[in-house]
Order: sequence, then C-alpha cells, then structure tokens
Amino acid sequence: MTGMSDTEIVQHYSKESLLEYNGEKIPQALVDHVPSGLTRDQMNFNRMEGQYKLPPEIECSYARILTKVKRPHEYNGPTWRVCNFDTKSHTMSFVRAKYFDYLVTNLAAHKCITIGSEPLLYLLEDDKKLSDLRKSKAANSLGVGIMIITSDEYTFLELRSKGSSTYPGMLAPSASGGLSGASQPDPFVAIQNEIKQELRILPSEVTDLRYLGLTRELKRAGKPEMFFSARTSLNFYDVQKSQRSAKDASETEKLVKLDLDNVREPLPEENMSPAAKANLYFLLHYLRATR
Repeated sequence: MTGMSDTEIVQHYSKESLLEYNGEKIPQALVDHVPSGLTRDQMNFNRMEGQYKLPPEIECSYARILTKVKRPHEYNGPTWRVCNFDTKSHTMSFVRAKYFDYLVTNLAAHKCITIGSEPLLYLLEDDKKLSDLRKSKAANSLGVGIMIITSDEYTFLELRSKGSSTYPGMLAPSASGGLSGASQPDPFVAIQNEIKQELRILPSEVTDLRYLGLTRELKRAGKPEMFFSARTSLNFYDVQKSQRSAKDASETEKLVKLDLDNVREPLPEENMSPAAKANLYFLLHYLRATR
C-alpha cells in the first residue's frame, strides 16, 4: 500500500492539537511542552504492574504482519509501554511489553500495513483524535530524541542511513532511539545511552540535560516521543570525529551543523523526519525562554 501523506494524516486527525514547523502543521500531536525545560529530579517515572496485550484484531494477523516489518537481526526483547502521563506532576507510568508488540502495531501502522482493506493505522486509531494513552490499542513504546548544543554554539541533526527502519535517508535529531527493557524505566538514562552509542559522547561530556516536551506521532498510531536538549563540552568538529567511531556509527550518514543564531531558517522539509521538526520546535522555544 502507498504511504499516506502528512497532509492526509493531519486532515484525518483534525481534532488533535498539532505542532507547527515553518508555518505548517506536522503529524505530531502535542501532549506536553515546558519551554524552560525540566531536569531529572523534576519528573517521575513509575513502573506499574501488568503486561501489554495485543488487541484481538492484531493478534489474529500477528504472524503475517511480523513478516512484513521485522528485520533479520531483530529479536523480541523486553520494552516498556507508556500507559499514562500526568502533565501536572510530570509523572509517566509504564507497563511491560515486548519489542515485537511495537513492530506489529506502531511500526506496522507507519509501514501502511492493512488488515483486509483497512489501513492498520485507522484500525488502531479510528477517531479524529487519538485515544488516551490508558486506552490506546497500540504498544506505544517510548521514543526519545535530543538536540545537542556544542561548545562552539552549534546544534546539529543526523542524516539517517538508508538502512534505518524508520525514516531512512532523512534528517533526525542529534541522537534518538527508544526506551529499552531495563529493570527501571528512565527516559533520561535512555537518551544518555543513545548519545553514547550514536555519537560516542560520554556522560561526563554532557551537561544541562533537560526534558522539553512530549508528542505522539500520528504516522505511528500515536507512539509517544519525548524530546530533550543538552550541552556538550565538545565542539562540533570533535563531535564529528567522535561519531565516526561510535558503536552505532553505521546508522548515520553524516551530521548536519546548524548555527544556533539561524536555527529558525527552514530546512528542506521533504528530508526532515517528524521527530526532527518536533525537536527543533522545542529547542527554539527553549532558547527563547532561557536566553
């Protein structure tokens, strides 16, 4: 099935509050935004009892969907499902899930898999507004992304390799990934791990790590995405050099430098992932609030 355009998806979810990039709505539903950011000790992450279960309409097509979306090296490891987020106390709650749960729900929706003649995306989220996280049918594992500011006052995006499972060949945040199945879910730890694995920037070289906002990505059936900013003691040249020897260096084609003074200049939109647009949106508001 041919992929649905951003415009089609934005029009379908007409009752959602969507982020805007360069004057146009993007398929990212806004859940929470803290312009000045929050540190780790200002947020709470709770592990709840229970296990995510696939909805019956997905379970009966599980094997067929999995063969269409699973890559050979992937295995069904433990993950965390976001089951609630309180925007007043900034408390996020999780229950256990499996990685393949994400593949056959959120990712399969993004890949435009159908059940019968119906797009999986609309089977999971058929209303004009996304269902509450507590009632959502999708696995909703948490994605994390960050824009990093270098010591010489640049930020940067990564151009994803063409072998990436989502948004191949497109611009993404400085580092991004997901929350793994650790014993205790902590998005701050998760994003620090991604920074180390993708850029080989050590925790000791990262300062002022702040949560900026939370969205739900429409193309992936409302998958929650948490966005951060941080500073590094490295300049941009040293970040580039470090990235080339990172554990996950093959996931990145190159780093694209942005001058902070010109971060509002439009970039080629057709080459930007929704996460990149969202993270730049939050970063811009953070810079306005703190400078």
